[in-house]
Amino acid sequence: MRSQVWLLVSARFRKNLFRALSTSGVVALSFVSLLAIQGISHATGNALVSYSLSKLPAGQENITINSSQVIASPSDYQAADQYVRGKLKTLSDNPVQSEIIYRELSDPHNVHYYFGAIDNLSKSVQLVSGRLPEPCSATECEVIQIGGSATVPPRPSAFGLTIVGRGVVNRDLLFSGTLGPPVGTALLLGDGIAGATELSRSSFSATDGWVQKIDVKRINSIGTDNFIAKVIAIEDHLSIDFPSLVVTWPQDALSNSSDQAVAFSGKLTLLKFAVVTLLLAFLALIALRHRRDHLQFRTSLSRIGIPKSVLARELALESLLPIGIGTILVVLVSLILPRILGAFGFDAGLSDIYVGWPRYLLLIVVGEALVFGLSLLLDRPWRRIQIISFAVAALFFGLYLQQNHVTDSRYLTIPFIYAIGPVVICYGALRLLVSVWRSRRREVFVVLKEFFGLWQGIASMVALTSLLAMLTLGYSSGLSQQVMTQAQNLVPLDISLSTGSNLARPLDLAGASDYASLVPNSSAFPILRTGTSVRGKSTVSDTVALVGLPPQALALAAPDLKGFASNGAFKATPAQNGIELGNTQSISVSLSGIPPVIDLLGWFQTPKGTHLSATFTGDSSVRTLALAGQVPAGSTLIAFEFQESSNELSRRLHAIGEGNLSVPEIKGTGSIVKVLFDKNEVVLPANLWGSQNFAIAFDGQGLYIQPKSNVGIPSVVTDPVTAASAVNGILTLLGSQNTYFQARVGQVSQSFPSAGDRFVVMNLSQLQAILGQSDLGSIDPIEVWIKTPNPQEYLQKLESRGFGALTIQNRSALEKEFRNNPSDVGTIAAYRVSLITALFVALLVVLSALPLLYREGRRAFFYLESVGATPKQLRDSMRKSLRTATLSGLFIGAVLGIGVGRAFISSSVPLVNEALLFIVAGLIFEAAGRVLSRTFFTESQMEGSSS
Repeated sequence: MRSQVWLLVSARFRKNLFRALSTSGVVALSFVSLLAIQGISHATGNALVSYSLSKLPAGQENITINSSQVIASPSDYQAADQYVRGKLKTLSDNPVQSEIIYRELSDPHNVHYYFGAIDNLSKSVQLVSGRLPEPCSATECEVIQIGGSATVPPRPSAFGLTIVGRGVVNRDLLFSGTLGPPVGTALLLGDGIAGATELSRSSFSATDGWVQKIDVKRINSIGTDNFIAKVIAIEDHLSIDFPSLVVTWPQDALSNSSDQAVAFSGKLTLLKFAVVTLLLAFLALIALRHRRDHLQFRTSLSRIGIPKSVLARELALESLLPIGIGTILVVLVSLILPRILGAFGFDAGLSDIYVGWPRYLLLIVVGEALVFGLSLLLDRPWRRIQIISFAVAALFFGLYLQQNHVTDSRYLTIPFIYAIGPVVICYGALRLLVSVWRSRRREVFVVLKEFFGLWQGIASMVALTSLLAMLTLGYSSGLSQQVMTQAQNLVPLDISLSTGSNLARPLDLAGASDYASLVPNSSAFPILRTGTSVRGKSTVSDTVALVGLPPQALALAAPDLKGFASNGAFKATPAQNGIELGNTQSISVSLSGIPPVIDLLGWFQTPKGTHLSATFTGDSSVRTLALAGQVPAGSTLIAFEFQESSNELSRRLHAIGEGNLSVPEIKGTGSIVKVLFDKNEVVLPANLWGSQNFAIAFDGQGLYIQPKSNVGIPSVVTDPVTAASAVNGILTLLGSQNTYFQARVGQVSQSFPSAGDRFVVMNLSQLQAILGQSDLGSIDPIEVWIKTPNPQEYLQKLESRGFGALTIQNRSALEKEFRNNPSDVGTIAAYRVSLITALFVALLVVLSALPLLYREGRRAFFYLESVGATPKQLRDSMRKSLRTATLSGLFIGAVLGIGVGRAFISSSVPLVNEALLFIVAGLIFEAAGRVLSRTFFTESQMEGSSS
């Protein structure tokens, strides 16, 4: 009996070889896609650990154990060292670096430095000059200088230290994080912890430390949560055995990477279900296509006396054999491919696809679901298999969700909506189209109605694929747009420079011509920022960011505001009421009420448009300034600044630090009595300059005396919320000490790069003039926005010209960094894997449709020929039926994908991209239909089939 079943199965398999092989191919491809998505999830989880640690400052990606108290004796240190190394070895095989560093010291010349030591110094230090030190002894220690000034090195008097060279250490591991000295302070490093300890451990406070680099591979192998638990256990043991030892490690970064990996795995669950849906839909379509063939086969065998049990087994084996072949192919691939990848050095990357036993859970679920679905076609004795299959599938499905931390109900509902929605809509649309063709072309109507299940399956499969393609396009375009937006918010143009100092008044802003001249055709725009508040229609005021920038920078940073940037009200430059120097050689200023400890500075605008300051000499009531060599000829005096001398400020702050309040803040009233250019008096109008009887109160900031500018009411760009606070189009912006100014809302914009949610953007020169008269509080570090045709060359010139101390951000580098986010990279990769699978399945379904009609549509063709249809009309009816099914499915899937993508993924996908994808897919299906119709439905073939 068994041989009879296998004979029937082998005969059917040979007869339907294309169907069996295509089914095996789809099953294998679907399972490989599931494994690939699982591997992407696993590899992304691993990459998130490295990515999170790479974002930390240098040295903070290590595990550091340091002593909060001095370890007094060598025996105590040896016991602690042995204990710590044993505990750290359980976390990683990476070496443990022992370190000791003493508190900050200073030499007789008040040059500050730190003294530290490590074992085997020659292996950890790169010598720059001099020689390596000899090991420390109990009485003296040779050291090399790390960092600090090369021209003014420390001259240590403690410990008997002698500097014998300069070097560079690996800051990622040595003296970094909590064990490292401040940036810019010299570290004198000796060789040998034991010798350094004997020098003077009891006289000076020292910190012992052990540093180990976190082993990312170990984290990936045991899991982030398990690694965190191990470190916490070490902390608990140390708190009991060595209470003075403290563990410092990036727990937050590791926990965040674990949370991101769990969220990413849950997100990919949707894609796995999409692949499963496509696979089940394909198998259901195959079953529907060949139901008539199976029925005819069973009927013919029943007539010759073949038992029903034989037919049932034959049907089960015939259905399961292609699935089994596909599954065997997947198993072989999963066993062979890792070895092949390993031979080419891909162990750490692609081989992650096959790591971890949970990857098989979803495959088992799919297999059980297939057995359950196929058993529905069998007779009543097989109901037991249905129940068992359903129970086993449910069990493994629950275990799979648990392994992938899937608890959100939407991961269970969305896949069914994804599958059912397009199918139901395609069914209704095809029913409508069938009725339309009934009144227009009878032969098309007959083909559509006779094989309605086939066309619905094609339309549904194409719709599912089109939907997935649009979602993939949405994710790809959305992430790309998100990356560009993030980079633009940080760097609105090509490069952004920051001076790195907190400036008290806007006149500290220098011109940008030096930055613009580094690379030809480059532009540099100084940017001024401050925080202010806007008076609302009620008594409540809201904080906004106030940004001042040149009109050209506004047009480049926000192209939608280009028209407003050229508006005369925005471009208006306040009139400057400064005093031109001409050929003046010196300036003399007579003062009243100004103490000698207050310095006087003059501010000048040069012919190049830049601002510079120069300090007057003298500490009496008369101060003088020689302009030669300090101020270019042809400059203009625009302001005087009074500020506390550095000695007075240091004396007062030191006294405050010691709790001594006997050095008071300088307050009073002062006046500028007379100003002489050479020996000629220059009158400063009191109503314009405010140079008489002005109040002084110094607390580390300067006081500016400058002429008032005719600012008027400037026109500004603001956000919609801030614009709603305007009264008759006028905003009132508040400063400190009851100062304020008004601005007219000239343009409303939803956003502006690097300005936050609430902002007011105005002309830089207008903001400078306003800040000269109204105190709005602290000003952010001055920025310079660079627009250049060659950012890379500009950065090189910037470094070579001595501007490397600036804070530099490169927009293209930021975009590259953001694009390398493992979560985004993994999402796009997983969607593309799913899309490739869907495209293959859809094309296979479409390409096999017309050959199936050629073989099984003889009855319909005979009927159409009997009512007068020609072979050409039959071929056209096949082609138009296929076109109707594919285009309707393509359109329905595209509309659903665009709607879902814009609603839940990204609304920034260009419509032209979506339209182009739709057109290209339509042309591919149309070309396939024409080729197949001409291949299988020539006139001679049609005549032969009807006969």
